[in-house]
Amino acid sequence: MDSTDGQGLGAHVAGFAGKKSPWIGRITGLDPSGPLFEDASSWGRLDSLDAQTVDVIHTDTPGLGISKPIGTVDFYPNGGIDQPGCVPAIFSLDDFVAGKIAVTDIITCDHLKSVDYFVASINNCEFLAVPCDVATINLAPQTCTSCGFEGCSRLGYNLPTNLFGHGTYYLQTTPTYPFCIACKYKFEFETDVFIK
Repeated sequence: MDSTDGQGLGAHVAGFAGKKSPWIGRITGLDPSGPLFEDASSWGRLDSLDAQTVDVIHTDTPGLGISKPIGTVDFYPNGGIDQPGCVPAIFSLDDFVAGKIAVTDIITCDHLKSVDYFVASINNCEFLAVPCDVATINLAPQTCTSCGFEGCSRLGYNLPTNLFGHGTYYLQTTPTYPFCIACKYKFEFETDVFIK
């Protein structure tokens, strides 16, 4: 079983490859591009059917990244909007004029955090994520605290292989590497099931 990943537009390219290559087992979409793709049909963007497992990490919605869940599993770190360690949408004009904040920091930092999180997951950071629907993630993510019936999951490289259907997940990160936060959930490694 082969796997592939892509960031931004590359996530959609990986999806097109998956549509033509049914043997691809996993595609990881790292904040797939949203502009021009948000309302595209499943044939015109990355989709949950493009591989056996399609996991998506949303870090800049509704900015450069796509907002809606499009994978088998969709993760929304910090709600998928403003990532810790990035310049907030409201910043000091004086800092910008003085060169303390670069334009690229303002525009791309949240979008590129998906790559940072995935790399950290390869380097043994356990990003524990709780199931939470998109509406709740947008309105009150702090209420997403239970593994519930679906069970919790892990963002990134160590995604559990025994997932049941589609799901959206919420997690928090820190502003600096390795970005993962100690979680109040215990993880049962032998069975890939989280228990409270």
